[in-house]
Amino acid sequence: MSVVNRVLNKLGTREGVGDKVARVKTGAYGVTEAARRAIRPSGDLTDREVAERYLKALYAKWETVRGYENSPVGVQEALLDCSYNLGPSVMLYEGVVKGLYEGDYRRVGEAILSSANVGGKSSRGLGKRRAEVYNLMFDGAIQYVRQYEDGTLAYLGEDGKTIYKYTSTKGRHETSSIGVLTV
Repeated sequence: MSVVNRVLNKLGTREGVGDKVARVKTGAYGVTEAARRAIRPSGDLTDREVAERYLKALYAKWETVRGYENSPVGVQEALLDCSYNLGPSVMLYEGVVKGLYEGDYRRVGEAILSSANVGGKSSRGLGKRRAEVYNLMFDGAIQYVRQYEDGTLAYLGEDGKTIYKYTSTKGRHETSSIGVLTV
């Protein structure tokens, strides 16, 4: 199964519908109006068809990023999934670009984990979503996401030890609760 198809299948079960946190309306497979515009569909397409075409377009862009094609499949899936969720600007994140080039996949993963925010405010739910993507790279390493009052997100392993900690610049998002989520 191709990287695009694996990510597409996961999106069908992982992506939410609505606009509660980020205020961006999404349909099935997390399809946004931006995704529809990016593929310029002719005629009516289902959300799944839009998602598949958008993933293929993103994959084609990733193939031009140095280090992507030679990275492990889990890294490719994680980055494709992340760019689908955050937009193609993920390809410009310093930690992602340098990490891919140097084969430093921990650095790539940490860049992904640090993007769990809306408007600069951390979100425990997005932290869980980013942990799921990180786990594509590192075989289920993160089991829990803990959010603290100040907005810090701690990504924890099965033993409860911190794998990575991220503190947003603007604190905790108003829709995000403190506490722990299981990934």
